[in-house]
Amino acid sequence: MTHLRIKKPFSSSLKILKIKYGRVQMPYLDVLVHNPHLNKDKGSTEKFLVDTGASITILNSKFTNLLQGTPQYDATIIQYGQNQTTLPVYEIVLKIQGYHLETIAAYDANLKTDSLLGHYSFFDKHFDIVTFDFKGNSPITKLIKG
Repeated sequence: MTHLRIKKPFSSSLKILKIKYGRVQMPYLDVLVHNPHLNKDKGSTEKFLVDTGASITILNSKFTNLLQGTPQYDATIIQYGQNQTTLPVYEIVLKIQGYHLETIAAYDANLKTDSLLGHYSFFDKHFDIVTFDFKGNSPITKLIKG
């Protein structure tokens, strides 16, 4: 089994968000996005929320320049709460700790959060198990491919 194990100091691997009923810890990964059609990287890593509830990876407006001039692969309808929107989908490569993971991602210039890592073509394509351990001062996100 190949393990992609991400272990970082508490302050850089989790983000504490205030919600109506308290606070919640959210797992993040540092990701460098590569556009294979233009053979171009974004230039710096961005924090992506590991969102096991997201149906597809979604890039925010920080990726506008990287996607400019890239042929659209497809389009998908995304549901945010009670609102639906149709988003363009692109082929990209996510570089995480030396691994190059080919996937597709929707692009939402109006996304007000960090970019999201989602199921289709990322978790379901590259990994068999995704686990989180938030106990102690060294939370671990473990992605396992068997």
